[in-house]
Amino acid sequence: MTVERKADQAVADAHTQALENAASMRALIYGHLLSRGICVAAKLGIPERLDKGPCSVEELAGASGAHPQNLRRLLDGLVAFDVFAQRADGTFELAPLGRTLTAGAPGSVLPTALVVGAEIGDSWNGMEASVRTGHCAFDVTFGTDFFSYLSSRPRLREDFYNSQAAGLRLELDGIAQLIASGGGQQLVDVGGGDGALLAALLTRFPEADGLLVEHPDAVAAAAERFGESGLARRCTAVVGDFFEEVPEGGDVYLLRHILHDWDDESCLRVLRTCRRAMPHSARLVVIETLMAAPDADEATRRAAALMDLYMMSVVDGRERTLDELVRLLEQAGFHSRDVVEVAAARTRSWTVR
Repeated sequence: MTVERKADQAVADAHTQALENAASMRALIYGHLLSRGICVAAKLGIPERLDKGPCSVEELAGASGAHPQNLRRLLDGLVAFDVFAQRADGTFELAPLGRTLTAGAPGSVLPTALVVGAEIGDSWNGMEASVRTGHCAFDVTFGTDFFSYLSSRPRLREDFYNSQAAGLRLELDGIAQLIASGGGQQLVDVGGGDGALLAALLTRFPEADGLLVEHPDAVAAAAERFGESGLARRCTAVVGDFFEEVPEGGDVYLLRHILHDWDDESCLRVLRTCRRAMPHSARLVVIETLMAAPDADEATRRAAALMDLYMMSVVDGRERTLDELVRLLEQAGFHSRDVVEVAAARTRSWTVR
C-alpha cells in the first residue's frame, strides 16, 4: 500500500470511529428514556403481574389501567433491552433481567425503580441547577431538603426504606463478618432507617442485642419490624439526632451509607457525636461506597460515578475516596484498622485510638 493510500485509509478509519462514537453518545443520552420506561413498567405493576405467568397486552392493560397500544410500545421497547420477552403466541413474560423487578427477587430492584420513578428521578432533571449553584437539585425542585420531604410522604418513605433494605442483601454477609459477634455485644445502628440492618444482624447473632437511633417516623417503622421479627426484647428503637447525641456504652456502632448524605462539616459532627458516646473498647463500622481508584475496573468506576451524580442531585453529600473518608475519621479522633470489600461497596472498620 502506498503512503498516500495509507493516509487515505487512516482518514477513513478516523471518520468511521467518529461516527461510531457519535452513535455511542446518542445511546448514552437516550438512556434516560430506558430508565423511565423501566420505572413506568414497575409502577404499573407489570413485572409482578408477569411473575404469575405470561400475559397478553390486553390482560396487562386491563390489570394496570394502561392504554393498550402504548403499553404494547412500552413492552416492545423493553423487550429490546431484555427486560421482558415475547412468546410465539404474542404474550409477554419476564426475562431474567426483568425478574429482578419483582418483590421476591434476591436483592429486588422494584423499590428502587419506584423511588427513581417518583420525586428522586424528577430531581435529576434539575442537575444543571446543582452544577451551576452548588445546591442540590432536590431542594431547588421541591423547596425543601430530601429528608424533610421524605418525612411527609409515607409512600415514598416506605419505598425508600424498602430500596435500602433490598440493597442490604448485597452487603449483609460481609457486614456480618465484620461484626463477628462472639458474645453479648450491643450493636448501635446510628441512623438505621427502618431497622432492616439491625434486624438481620440480630437474627444472625442471637447472643447480641441492639439499639437503633433515628427520627420519629423511622423509629415507628423500626419498632414494627423488630416486633414482627420477634426481636422486640433484644432491640430498641429510640428517637434521636445523630448530630447531637447517640446512646453511650455500645460495643459496635454502625454507620451504613450515612456519611455520603452529608457535607464534610456535617459528617464530622456525626462522627464526633459517635466518638463521645463510645467506650474505649468500642468499634465504629462505616459502610460506604467509595469513589473508585483510576485503575479500578470499568463497572466499578461507572457505578461509583453514577451514585455520586445521584447524591449531587438529591442531597448535600457525596461519595468520597478512601483518602477523603480516612481524613474525616482521623479529624474526628478515629484511626483506621482495616478495609474490606463488601459486595458492590467497600466497608471500612475503625477503632478509637
